[in-house]
Amino acid sequence: MRGISSRSSLYSLTRSLLSHVRHGFTPGGLCRETPALGSLWSALQSRGVKVNAIQLRPGNVIERTGRTFRVVESEHKQQGRGGASIQVELRDVDNGSKLNLRFGPEESVEKVFVQEKSFTCLYTEGDTAFLIEPDTFEQVEVPLDIFGKAAVYLKEEMRVQLQLYDGRALSASVPKHVTCTIQETQLPMKGLTSAPRYKRALLDNGSTIQVPSYLEAGEKIVINTEDDSFVKSEATLRRRFDLFSPPRRDPAISVASVREHSTLLEFSAVMILIYGVSRGWQSGVLANGGYMDISLTSALVFCSALPAKSNGFIRIDCFGGLNQMRRDLCDGVGIARLLNATLVLPKFEVAAYWNESSGFGDVFDVDYFIQKLNGFIKVVKDLPTDISSKEPFRVDCSKRKGQFDYRETILPLLLEHHYISLTPAMSQRRDRYPQYAKATLCQACYSALRLTTSLEKKALELLDAIPKPFLSLHLRFEPDMVAYSRCEYPNLSPSSLAAIKAAGGEDKKPWTGEIAQSWRKRGKCPLTPNETALMLQSLRIPTSTNIYLAAGDGLMEMEGFTSVYTKVFTKSDLLNREDFTRMHGNTKAALDYYVSINSDAYVATYFGNMDKMVAAMRAYKGMHKTLFLSRKAFAELTSQRLEEEELKKALWEVHRNDFEIGRGSALPDCFCEFKL
Repeated sequence: MRGISSRSSLYSLTRSLLSHVRHGFTPGGLCRETPALGSLWSALQSRGVKVNAIQLRPGNVIERTGRTFRVVESEHKQQGRGGASIQVELRDVDNGSKLNLRFGPEESVEKVFVQEKSFTCLYTEGDTAFLIEPDTFEQVEVPLDIFGKAAVYLKEEMRVQLQLYDGRALSASVPKHVTCTIQETQLPMKGLTSAPRYKRALLDNGSTIQVPSYLEAGEKIVINTEDDSFVKSEATLRRRFDLFSPPRRDPAISVASVREHSTLLEFSAVMILIYGVSRGWQSGVLANGGYMDISLTSALVFCSALPAKSNGFIRIDCFGGLNQMRRDLCDGVGIARLLNATLVLPKFEVAAYWNESSGFGDVFDVDYFIQKLNGFIKVVKDLPTDISSKEPFRVDCSKRKGQFDYRETILPLLLEHHYISLTPAMSQRRDRYPQYAKATLCQACYSALRLTTSLEKKALELLDAIPKPFLSLHLRFEPDMVAYSRCEYPNLSPSSLAAIKAAGGEDKKPWTGEIAQSWRKRGKCPLTPNETALMLQSLRIPTSTNIYLAAGDGLMEMEGFTSVYTKVFTKSDLLNREDFTRMHGNTKAALDYYVSINSDAYVATYFGNMDKMVAAMRAYKGMHKTLFLSRKAFAELTSQRLEEEELKKALWEVHRNDFEIGRGSALPDCFCEFKL
């Protein structure tokens, strides 16, 4: 099996931003350090339990004569009139030597319990499999032979189970059922009086199995990996769904054909079949000519054509900074589709935050937004005359989380008033939305928001002016941010301390004493520019790196950073001074966002709305060199009074695997939701 080609960047960030890293498993499969295995767990592992030898299965670990063995194969035998026995092949965990033993039906052995962890296969290379732990992003290398004969079924992005004992990978397993493609089938033999029920088939992984005689090359089949047996054909499953979907005329299914063959009910999901192209996001035409991005060779998608009649009009009121408003807008579009409402252009309530009056149309292309959402949800610029003169009925959604909350409490208000406004709650249960609402939300967030023509031109000018390659750094150390954190910074300059005091007033005085230390160790304190420079150095990022500073006005203590990293660029340095002074806060934030999602690498000292949205969009675009500096780890390590070199080494160990490499952070439900 070859390694990742077109998607190699998805999992190779430690080879680019943080190069020369080798992870926890040695080429022989032995783990030097596995954080998940503590001394308590190791102690529990060493305490075995007596089991009957008849119960042994491949992958089990036993102790015998003071040594630890892994069961490679086991075979039950019945010898004439004698009792049953089991023949087992064992492999010594320490030296790899093999041992064949036969146990009687009454014999017992000491079975050792192992830790089982779930990993995702990145790729294979030679006789090594490269895996990643999906929650912690810990990457490991294990030899293919620990998968046994099931190694032939290993594929990219396959979930596998790894059995660990005392910090070592002993065995691994693939899912019981996997899908393979038939490459060739056995030609019929001449002279046979009747057609055989089965024939030999060569699969895309190189293995050969027996399949029903009616199957041909190119068909996908499900295989039982335990005994290499045929289970079923995907074509059989597809034919079942075809009973409920219109005839396939095209790689995409139009709403007209869906309506012709289906009865559409409000809030019902019509199951349709969309064929995409393997690897790479493709577009399938949906209702009314809209588009949904979809990956995978074949995917079953639950969508719903837009009902002919809307339940009313909804306006999304967005508050805060640009990326907080972007998040609210994404959620709001999904809610509007959930309630079968017509969407009015959103209102950006920015005056209180930015002291300005720029709206949605000043930042985003309105016509493009409407066009990209066509078929997902109806969007209007102007209201009907009978309701255009009145303000919308304001609905409190602060405690609304899931689809039933909105349907049971908000839908009646929409039907009563016909025009309502709402702001989505901070934490949405998007995972419980029906598929058509998720699709609409994701289309709005990842495809429909494009900058205005003039602003995009300005963003391209800024991007072109930055020397390449470059790293975009989102640094937060403004007076209001520090005051809000209530963290104590005794070594700041008098001017910075005065600015923090003025921003916080009497209500936001810094914590002191033990409370301050506890607060800092919980990772609540923003990193200073000087601390940020130290962390970048610990990550072996050269001081000659071109760095674009994605930050607002008023950063304090920047001398501590620029004295170390001298090639620092800001939008105020690179843009025309007159143009820059005329720009609103939202448009400036839009430039930072645009540059950050297109930078060679992105590093954030905080995990706010911009960081979440940038990480998600970079993941969507396949640009995964994204790192969040750990404030908690920095506070914990500095409290140990480590010397500078020791501190840098410790910070390196903390961050070397700490990357956003999966689905993104802002709207994870948008990724991989369209496959069954």
